[in-house]
Amino acid sequence: ADLFAAAGDRNRSRDLIRRFLESDQPLVAGGHRTVETAQARLLLHDGQTDAAIRSLQRTVTAPEAAYDCDNCDVIALAEAFDQNGAAESATVRYEEALADRRIFGPFREIIALHRPRMHERLGQLYEALGDTVKAVEHHQAFVDLWRDADPELQPRVDAAKAAMERLSR
Repeated sequence: ADLFAAAGDRNRSRDLIRRFLESDQPLVAGGHRTVETAQARLLLHDGQTDAAIRSLQRTVTAPEAAYDCDNCDVIALAEAFDQNGAAESATVRYEEALADRRIFGPFREIIALHRPRMHERLGQLYEALGDTVKAVEHHQAFVDLWRDADPELQPRVDAAKAAMERLSR
């Protein structure tokens, strides 16, 4: 449900959440946290950023580990702060997500999808905040990860390279 919400497929996410909640079977360990993260992502997609932030702040401090991605709620919270214009809070949460080594467990493929985007966005945010050292660091990490990306993605790589050149002057 969370992956579909993150990908913007709201109908599929809502359907899975409904089926989870209506099921007579107990959710797997961490299932509630995963469902709450998906619901918060749906709030984000619906423009209810403040409600999503409140929900995700509760979720990231829950004692129960998420079923499928220990850190997806932290990433979602970073995105919510970012969407709400809270650049400093967003950078803190993106950095937390990148530093958390639990993300290299059995669901590391999920995080592999997020990692380049987080570096790209951190480069942009740090540049906007005036921290050129961290901006260049994250732009470079993004370029390193996507150096061989598909041709349709290369404009984003080129933009990061241009930002590094601009910031190095």
